[in-house]
Amino acid sequence: MIYPAVVVVAMVGVGIAMMILVMPKLAETFKDINVQLPWTTRTIIGLSNFLAKNWIVIPIAVILVVIFWRLSTRLTPLKNIFHWILLRLPVFGDLSRKINATRFARVFSAMVDGGIPIVKALQTSADTLSNVYFKYALTTAAESVQKGEELSQSLKKQQNVFPVLLIQMAAVGEHTGRLTEILNRLADFYEDEINNTTKSISSIIEPILMLVIGGAVAIFAISIIQPIYSMMNSV
Repeated sequence: MIYPAVVVVAMVGVGIAMMILVMPKLAETFKDINVQLPWTTRTIIGLSNFLAKNWIVIPIAVILVVIFWRLSTRLTPLKNIFHWILLRLPVFGDLSRKINATRFARVFSAMVDGGIPIVKALQTSADTLSNVYFKYALTTAAESVQKGEELSQSLKKQQNVFPVLLIQMAAVGEHTGRLTEILNRLADFYEDEINNTTKSISSIIEPILMLVIGGAVAIFAISIIQPIYSMMNSV
């Protein structure tokens, strides 16, 4: 996932540099030869002129994006909104559930195997989770277990957050007396699923990025070449 992000940042940087440094000179050349410009060229020149005159907008926009991102991970209202949206996104929502379920299964199993009471293990596991809705759901489950409810039943009440498979495996583990063993195996399974999903996302994103970048380069090249070609034909 790092490679696509680096490619996007690099291409955006190159694009902005072309708009600010190269296009204004080409625009002057086109103006001097008095050639009819297609709408794509006019659009690019207009955007170039805006960026050249208002270049300060770019660093301000970057700073604002970084500030918003930092606030979204720190301020509770923004964090809640971000995590709520994340859980409902196709693919990424399922991935987030599996990541949090894996972390819970690993931490909880290790603590219970180490002799920590189940309620305490649940409370501590909740603190290790990244998603606020998982934290709340697991804390609520810990309160139910403290009142005498089975772990699987308390997790079932939060099935809008926890994966169904986790709830089912917890029930099997409780009834067979092998709860931590089964949760560890489930964590192994989820880790394989997470790795496969991450690889699939990367393999899909990379060709899409190449198509988008290739399309942008093609439009840019045509926008420059077409006026020059028209000028040569008119000579």
